[in-house]
Amino acid sequence: MQMDRSRQQVPDRLEREEMSAASSTEQQRFSPQRWTEADVPNVRSEREEMSAPSSTELQLFLLQREGDQKKEDDLKGRINYYYYNCYYCLLNMFKKNGVQPLLDKWRKLVNNSDKEMLIKYILSSGNDFDKGLDSVCGEEWWYNEMQYHLAKHKESKNQYAFAIVRMTNGECVYFNVVHPDFKKKKNPSISPRTKHSEEILSGQLDTFIKVNGTKVKSIFIYTYNSPCLKRENGHVDNCMTRLLRSADNWRRKYGISTDVGFTEAWGISGKKFFTRDQINIYQQHIPHYKKFEEIPFKLHHKQLADSKELDILRRNKDLTKFINSAVDGLMKLAKRSNGLIEEHLDRGKKKIDSLKFPSQDEDIIYNILNKIWHEMVSDSANTHIQELKITEFNNLVVKSFCKDLKLFCRNMRPFRLYHIPKPPDKQ
Repeated sequence: MQMDRSRQQVPDRLEREEMSAASSTEQQRFSPQRWTEADVPNVRSEREEMSAPSSTELQLFLLQREGDQKKEDDLKGRINYYYYNCYYCLLNMFKKNGVQPLLDKWRKLVNNSDKEMLIKYILSSGNDFDKGLDSVCGEEWWYNEMQYHLAKHKESKNQYAFAIVRMTNGECVYFNVVHPDFKKKKNPSISPRTKHSEEILSGQLDTFIKVNGTKVKSIFIYTYNSPCLKRENGHVDNCMTRLLRSADNWRRKYGISTDVGFTEAWGISGKKFFTRDQINIYQQHIPHYKKFEEIPFKLHHKQLADSKELDILRRNKDLTKFINSAVDGLMKLAKRSNGLIEEHLDRGKKKIDSLKFPSQDEDIIYNILNKIWHEMVSDSANTHIQELKITEFNNLVVKSFCKDLKLFCRNMRPFRLYHIPKPPDKQ
């Protein structure tokens, strides 16, 4: 679309060039590089006092256009796909703060109502998660300290964050683990604002650096989930923005280098960014989604206990004992069952067939138990596949952002972003 606008501006540009350089030759004024086929009638009607290009010149130009049409179409596709990067990188060249064009770009991406456009952009990064991030080699100054603190919290699956500050004299200052601050809702009409752990930690670091900035050499920040790229409250900076601005300020004022590590990719705003319908749009753009069906999963066994159909059967006092015994057995099986869909279904069928019920009611009970077991397996599989899709997408979001961070800021990045796997369990 930008190419079309440039064509429309050709007559005006020719007029300006004529006024500023009256001595230019007729050949320069009608050079084929300055013309397009669509421009010829417009320019002739608007500039009748100018001599028309010769038929030979025009034929040569049209032949060149025809021969390059395929290349131009390919170029248009690439321009449309990457125009964000081109535009914002140019801004980056003229702005003192190189972080802002990057943040502007991603704010528009994540707030765009067209989720399909966002999905296409993220998928353009490829699907090799760790390749786009900075790699941990074990020689980083914070590596051993980080491993020690991670081992203390390895059982945790909830969000937490901590920081390690290295002073110029070689000493390290440890900032204790912080968790998100979920404000209780006092006024039902006002939505309480949750403080994310990165937000709390960056505030503590800002306070510390204001006093000790000249004595600080480098900072390592660990957050279990990667910093979010969108907050539920649109008036609050997301954690990635907050950390980038803080780290950029520390680097500019005191020359402090910052590293950020995470274990789980939070993506834009966690698992709730997409609705189920929207995540299915994502599936349409990935050729490998079938692989999710080949990954074993566990069952959501609570669905058995909550069955209304079994509650109806329990009303018959003669069946209550049999039903409770059957549900207990199936619950134990469901809790330890881990596998693919067919494996879960086969285990459930064998277990149900082994149960004994009063002969006059056994057919009805068998049918109900098999139906409930099938529904539980199906619902568990669908939930499992949806979670895998979202996890993969969140991984790609973080990788895509990291690639843009390198592209926009290059050697002046406010921080490096590392993926830190969970410590292995000791045998």
